[in-house]
Amino acid sequence: MIAKELINFNIPSLKISDSVEKAIDLMDFYKVQQLVVADNENYLGLISLGMLENQIDQDVLLIDLLPEFPNTFANQGQHVIELLNIVQQNNIEVIGVVDEDLSFIGSITKADLIFQFSNLLGNELGAILVLAINDRDYSLAEIARLVESNDTKILSSFYSKPTNFESQNTLTLKLNRTEIGRSVATLERFGYEIVASYANEPIESVEKERYDMLIKYLEM
Repeated sequence: MIAKELINFNIPSLKISDSVEKAIDLMDFYKVQQLVVADNENYLGLISLGMLENQIDQDVLLIDLLPEFPNTFANQGQHVIELLNIVQQNNIEVIGVVDEDLSFIGSITKADLIFQFSNLLGNELGAILVLAINDRDYSLAEIARLVESNDTKILSSFYSKPTNFESQNTLTLKLNRTEIGRSVATLERFGYEIVASYANEPIESVEKERYDMLIKYLEM
């Protein structure tokens, strides 16, 4: 799924001629903390509820305010995972989408992205495993062989590079089983580090306090 296919046409944008009061009312109605500000087809940035609530005079027009994130937007062809990275890096709830001419064409909410991301992992019942992976050790074929040795299959996967130098690369696996203790034990026996798991069966060997990229995406 790419950005232009994910645009939520129910989410309005704000005009520079809109008042602070109108912007607050729209955010309240659509249950969002931010909205895009656009002048005709020119993307100007985001206005947040916190910024508006600091305005004593609610008749002030948005043209008199300075939108945040003027250079943070999505190109219409960007993939949903790239969009999630933008949302996570900037801690925003709404992302504006522009076409090849950089004209604003619509907005996508964080909730929209999370929904599509979960679809990428598959809607089938099953556990999710997140492994810390070094580039030199990454072999999906080898990992699949180890998982399948326990009568378990990988339904989908994605590989994520960190956004800072202190984090590790992660590989997220959606499996077709909820009882994955044997698969976890096999992977750990061959030196793979499991940094998170989501399953019906508790996995004692996983340190529960450690969070991974999936937590950041789904719980920010």
